[in-house]
Order: sequence, then C-alpha cells, then structure tokens
Amino acid sequence: MGLGITEEWMARNVRLDAAWTYINSNGSLSKSQAMDLVSANLDKLLGIKTGEHQGWVAWEGDFFSMQGKVRAIRGEGSSRVDLF
Repeated sequence: MGLGITEEWMARNVRLDAAWTYINSNGSLSKSQAMDLVSANLDKLLGIKTGEHQGWVAWEGDFFSMQGKVRAIRGEGSSRVDLF
C-alpha cells in the first residue's frame, strides 16, 4: 500500500499525509511503516529499483512534526546535494 499524489503541487504535503495516516491508525502503524507509505512502498508498487542515482531528502527533527525541517536534497540522477 502507498500514498501518492495526483498533482505535482501536492508533493509538498506528502509528509503531512503520512503523519495523518500514522495518527489516525490508532497504533496499528509504526512511524516507520507510515513513512514507507510515501517512500519505500511506492518504489515497490511501481517496480522502481533503488540505487545510487535515486533522489533523497534529509530531515532534521521529527518527519511527522510541524517543526521538522528539510536540511538536504539530492535530486534523482544528480550527484549534487543541496543543503539548507
């Protein structure tokens, strides 16, 4: 199972969607499982093979809290890492 988006602008809210899913699961999902709904599970559903060219986002703080902040991003296929 995975949570996805239907329009590009919705991508910025994906972590909030994962957080709401975690909160509303009443303990049936761990935080790690809720994160997988917007990351690893989607890779599996879409048949994407992970590797060195995969993009990623590094967070400071709790991914599920409003205080969590993006600190670094590497875009898919890029060797450059943007720091914030």
